[in-house]
Amino acid sequence: MITAISPVGGFCEGDNNKACNTDADCVGGFGPCNLDTPNGAGENLISIHGYNFGTSSPGLSDVFFLGSESNPGDDQVALNPSAINPVCTDSWTNNEIIVGIPNSVISGPIKVLNGNLNGNLIDFDTTNNTSTGTLIPNFVPNTIVRPGICSTTPAAGALGQEVNYYGNNLSGAGYFGNDTNKFKGISSTFNNAHTSGLVLVPNVGAGSMSTFVVNTINQKSNFVAFRKNQEPPAPPSISGFEPATGSAGQYVTIRGNGFGNARDASQVFLESTEMSYNFPIVCLRSVWTDNQVIVKVPSGLANGSYIIKMKIGSWEQIVSADPFLVDSAATLLPSLCKIEPSRGPANSPITFYGEYFSSSTNGAARFYNEKDSSGLITNENNANKLKANVPVDAVTGPVKVVDNSRVGNSLNFMVGSCSNNSQCDTGTPYCCPLGSPRQGQCALALMDSNNGCYNKSLTSVFEWKFGTTLYTSCDKDPGADTCEPTNQKCSDTTTFCDPKSCTCQSCPASDPNCGIGECGNGGGACNPNEDNCSTNYTCDSHTCQCRQSYYSCAQKGGGNSCPTGFCPNSPGQCSAYAGLVTKDTGVSCASSVCVSFGYCSLTHPCSYYPTMNRCIRTLPETNCSLSTSTALTFGTATSSAIKICKNYAPNKNRWEINIPGSCPNGWSNIGNGKCADTLTGSTCGVCSSGGTCVQLGAGTM
Repeated sequence: MITAISPVGGFCEGDNNKACNTDADCVGGFGPCNLDTPNGAGENLISIHGYNFGTSSPGLSDVFFLGSESNPGDDQVALNPSAINPVCTDSWTNNEIIVGIPNSVISGPIKVLNGNLNGNLIDFDTTNNTSTGTLIPNFVPNTIVRPGICSTTPAAGALGQEVNYYGNNLSGAGYFGNDTNKFKGISSTFNNAHTSGLVLVPNVGAGSMSTFVVNTINQKSNFVAFRKNQEPPAPPSISGFEPATGSAGQYVTIRGNGFGNARDASQVFLESTEMSYNFPIVCLRSVWTDNQVIVKVPSGLANGSYIIKMKIGSWEQIVSADPFLVDSAATLLPSLCKIEPSRGPANSPITFYGEYFSSSTNGAARFYNEKDSSGLITNENNANKLKANVPVDAVTGPVKVVDNSRVGNSLNFMVGSCSNNSQCDTGTPYCCPLGSPRQGQCALALMDSNNGCYNKSLTSVFEWKFGTTLYTSCDKDPGADTCEPTNQKCSDTTTFCDPKSCTCQSCPASDPNCGIGECGNGGGACNPNEDNCSTNYTCDSHTCQCRQSYYSCAQKGGGNSCPTGFCPNSPGQCSAYAGLVTKDTGVSCASSVCVSFGYCSLTHPCSYYPTMNRCIRTLPETNCSLSTSTALTFGTATSSAIKICKNYAPNKNRWEINIPGSCPNGWSNIGNGKCADTLTGSTCGVCSSGGTCVQLGAGTM
């Protein structure tokens, strides 16, 4: 199966013989720059990548440039790379074939045939065959001479290892990786004949990859398989130790590299006497890491200087540069064997374990930049225990326990938050997630009352309602005796339908639009308390639909009764109520009535406007925002709704929409079937004293 050909691209589609790297190289009608089509000049080398090519056999295994598919007579057999460079004798593997481009080849597919497969039955694949592999553009011949690789030896290597390259037109530099993520060799040298060269493997991650050559005009060669080997581990080494002197039982921290993450069979000596590893049980898993080891001065040694020696696994014994001084008269200094956790942000709690902290119950930890943090010393399983917090201005480095001015060994501590579990040690393996009480700290467990990310597990329920429309009903039976946001079972002015419980609940005093049946709970197309309808239309509070507005009964001739549908607004002599029957309100529609509304006053007088059947201010307000239709997006779906400017806090306004289901993109759920704009912000204005903003000519009222 053929999966790829290299090299590809690098020529102008308006002139196949013009090399390019970008469209800018093809100006003057030669563009665009092709980036994905196999191409090259005669005797250039190309690589065919894929699977199950098998092994080549003379007369049975060949690569063909097919030219025109309708003319079998123009097929040409690929050149054997050995005809181009005699060193290139092994260019066919199960996953990669390297061949030369024949001269005078014409554009068309490439075919791999190997009769050596499946018991000598003919087996082949072509670059234009989609049934067995990827469709690859037809090969395009041109006169662009590129570097070509037919062989690399060795085919695998580690950092700094020499790799020999063989081919033709070799110049520039060798690279490792792939076309988009490549690493230049440490050095590249090629002979004057451009047929061979030497490249040093760069510092690139271990694994399978490709190697290729890029010449001085940025033209790439074919890609050849290469494997970057892992470098052998560096031998262990000692960089230092502390304290420099002590008596039997004194803790000593040895720093360096390559110690391993567990002691296993490794040993530490003062000359020929092995150090002690007798620590409190809480420290057994913390005293030996790859870069620091804690040991105790053994008993029975005479006073004097001793070289520290370490035997790590199968490595040769390593020794310290300076001697340790054994002094039986030395007082045991505060000694650390564990810090838990070993990293944490400022002000986070940490615990120190060890011995000889202090004769009192008060102690202190000293951080790397001489910043102290005090705490209470207690005992736990034969270990001293000190709890303290990371100082605000502490920095990463060794930390010691201080007893007055006496300090002993130190352990490394990293100041900063963790971001994943791999940054925590085995004693506190969990990095507390964002939002937890101890976020960014390493903890013993996610849930633990003493040392967890959460002190206790709270009982909670997560509920998610969704549907394919903007509204999800309370139950599956609309005729059932339960309220829903779009029916009238809670249609009086003091209750609304709670969509969570499907029961009628008392309206909150803070919501003036609550309790008006289906409209106030987000159903229908309009809301009687908001201007969703155009001029000369009003919102029917029972159907939540815009209907034609009529003048008051007084304007229609007076009387104590109104035709059905008349007087839907206030003020008016009549108003509709439940059941679409009429009722005499005893109020006539006239300017004298307007003074009874809070919106109107002596400083802001109003007059009755019969066309709209409303009281309006004589001088229009200019700071209120008209309700308007706005486009909404729900995931990839679109819709629209009327947005209304609302005051929700002192001197704070925002756009709101009535949506009974999930809020659209950029809007936040504020309860009771309403959503608030979170994208454009609160840039709207509302009328004073509870007035409603409507359009009246060129102004707003």
